[in-house]
Amino acid sequence: MSADRGSRVVTHVVVIILAATLPVAMFGEPGDGYFEFLKEFQTLLTGLLAVGAAAYTISEMIKSDAKQEQRHREMVEISMLPSKLAVARVAEYLPKSLRHYCEQFRLFSELLDKDTLQPAWDKESVRQVIRACMSAHNLRKDLLSERVTSCHYLFDQDVMQNLEELRGWSGSLLARLPDDFAMPILAEEEVPARPAWYNRGLYAYLEVMSHSAGVLADEIDEWAEQFHLPPRKAPDRSGWMIPMDAVFPKKPTDG
Repeated sequence: MSADRGSRVVTHVVVIILAATLPVAMFGEPGDGYFEFLKEFQTLLTGLLAVGAAAYTISEMIKSDAKQEQRHREMVEISMLPSKLAVARVAEYLPKSLRHYCEQFRLFSELLDKDTLQPAWDKESVRQVIRACMSAHNLRKDLLSERVTSCHYLFDQDVMQNLEELRGWSGSLLARLPDDFAMPILAEEEVPARPAWYNRGLYAYLEVMSHSAGVLADEIDEWAEQFHLPPRKAPDRSGWMIPMDAVFPKKPTDG
């Protein structure tokens, strides 16, 4: 039985007892059977009324406490809203950015000779190592962005430690790259030359960054779960597609 229903039942019982006893107590005369019954059991009836009144009071107190607790939860939710929004912004895009870098490194790593850590240095491998380094460059920008730094006070120790380590590795990696490292990817020659800045040491930085990025992505997913973020509906990517004819207009055919 719910608290509201129980309160109504107690109220109805009290009203019935009062309706049945008060007129007799006020207007009845000694010798009447009903009057004598009330006189004989007045202590019991008084006790029942007291119990009913106490039950009603307790029921109202329980409802009042429940309303106060609900208001408290609502206030906590309101106070946590800015933090939840900040967490949602990070949890939504940063793990994807980290895993995108891991994927670019994996694609390049598959092109390497496992003994020399050198690819064939054909067009595909040159472009893939540049993509991996560009992803590392963009990842570092994400790690230093305001969206991430605004959550520093919310990160737990493991997330913050791995975040700082990944920043250090990415800074060391990018310090080894020239400003124009991405230019060969725009070259028109069929097979670009091997980038002069590539060496085994650079590959080691890429590998360590990939491992750190994967670990950090998983840790951020776990960290965000404690905030009980509402599930987000995946956007309809079909609306993002650009018709190829708009990018590459069809040439008019002869005739």
